[in-house]
Amino acid sequence: EIEQARYILAHMLDWYRREQKSFWWEFFRLKELPEDELLEERKAISYLKYTGHREPEKRSVIDTYTFPSQECDLRPGNSVEDQENNRLGSIHEIDVDSGILRIKKGPTKIDLPHPSSVMSIENVNSSTKEEAIIRLAEWVVANSMDSENEKYRAARQILLNAPPLLTEELTYDENILERTFDFASKLDYSHLPVQGPPGTGKSFTGGHLIVQLAQQGKKIGITALSHKVITNLLSKVWEVAKEKGFDIQMMQKTELDEYNPSSWNVSNDENVIQSVIGRMDVIAGTTFMWSKPPYEDSVDYLFVDEAGQLSLIDTLSVSHCCSNIVFLGDPQQLKQPQKGVHPDGTEVSALEHILQGEKTISDKQGVFLDETWRMHSSINAFVSELFYQNRLISKDHLDKQQIIGSKYAGAGLYLEEVEHSGNTNASSEEVDKVLEIVGQLTDGDVTFINEKNEEAPLTTNEIKIITPYNAQVHAIKQRLPQIEVGTVDKFQGQEAPVIIYSVATSSSEEAPRGMDFLFSPNRLNVAVSRARACFIMVANPAIFEADCKSPYQIKLANAFCRFKELSQDTNL
Repeated sequence: EIEQARYILAHMLDWYRREQKSFWWEFFRLKELPEDELLEERKAISYLKYTGHREPEKRSVIDTYTFPSQECDLRPGNSVEDQENNRLGSIHEIDVDSGILRIKKGPTKIDLPHPSSVMSIENVNSSTKEEAIIRLAEWVVANSMDSENEKYRAARQILLNAPPLLTEELTYDENILERTFDFASKLDYSHLPVQGPPGTGKSFTGGHLIVQLAQQGKKIGITALSHKVITNLLSKVWEVAKEKGFDIQMMQKTELDEYNPSSWNVSNDENVIQSVIGRMDVIAGTTFMWSKPPYEDSVDYLFVDEAGQLSLIDTLSVSHCCSNIVFLGDPQQLKQPQKGVHPDGTEVSALEHILQGEKTISDKQGVFLDETWRMHSSINAFVSELFYQNRLISKDHLDKQQIIGSKYAGAGLYLEEVEHSGNTNASSEEVDKVLEIVGQLTDGDVTFINEKNEEAPLTTNEIKIITPYNAQVHAIKQRLPQIEVGTVDKFQGQEAPVIIYSVATSSSEEAPRGMDFLFSPNRLNVAVSRARACFIMVANPAIFEADCKSPYQIKLANAFCRFKELSQDTNL
């Protein structure tokens, strides 16, 4: 164990440099892609059309473009350039839902030709994280990985993959919230993984845990991969504190949002943040903030939200700031995208590292939230068997959820097979079928009974459509503008009574990002587990006859084949 931990730490010393090198490979790859493939890339926007609307601002101008439906990670302030290496300026405003992009161009950029696609060239400086990892490694060299010293103990426990260290024995409690709090409050410079499968109330648990610890006078830090995830958890904490009548003091490092102001303190100035250390109950910011030296030993607990998405190295880079680390997340859902290729064991999230290939966390290692408040048992049966070692149970009252008056009557998994060939990231045949399904479900004769036994006509509000590719999102949106459509990434954390999943590609060989992406178990898990009562997959039969070339590929195709076995035939 000690050798393995040292191996991982040693290979982390140049981890950020490998990511950096890969950043440029990625950048040049995007430059070469044809526009239809660029549509699937989250760092780019393609098929731009100039609206003719140009607005002067001092010596600059703001040009407005429209673009078809596509999901992307570009944000206001990002610098953008086109595929001809022209640096155009920065994003002034972007509205992905309306397909509007406004680019601010300086005086020297005004006469450049209008782009048909743009990409962001933001190169993030990870030097503070790199330095934090070096400090950890230096300490381990000077002392030892299994030293009794409290410094870096939580980080070392994680690297060694040791069970959490506790001040006293746990008291077993039927109530999972009480059990989790008991575990967290007895941590002894250690870590607690809380695995929350879909619909099990991970944010609810996190919110209550943070408020209970703060009420005991503990100082809490919160971090995650994005400001959005942090804000969501803070909202939950704020809500719980209000319910309990506790006047919680919170500070978040982020931009002030004038249109959507927070109930808690917000500042983008780190001097302000550092001045309230020890005085605020909760301080929140991304790993870039927490990895800096001024935050060393600043909080009793650091909560890492969506910990299945945050890499192990990013987690270790912030471990100096706290006595104990609590992970909230699920490694069976979406992961953090990485650019680099890294040695085995260094490329995973902290939760994956702790699980070591297992699908669920054991009671010795941490807490597994085992009851879903979302899925009907017939949907949960598939999710639980394939992704959670049959440990996830559906609350009894959820079985009241059902559809009446349709060929999708009742609840569960359905498969609609549609033959097509030659399609990569979009299928008009599947769009037609999706249209037919939605028409059939919303014709006025179909009703939905919810978990409270309330009956109402099924409308487009109760349906969400998921597909792996932006091109198919766009094709469906054009025909069904009134329904929410998106890729799996858009819907993580959301739910609906009915989910329709359009696979789009004709065969695994034709999938644009290969079999790994199309058959990703994590992505299938997120898609299916959005559904409360009814999950309908629309796919070409050839998808279930994948030509597997290795045991790994057989494993990938397994979840889809099992879905087919468990799904109900709609042609009866």
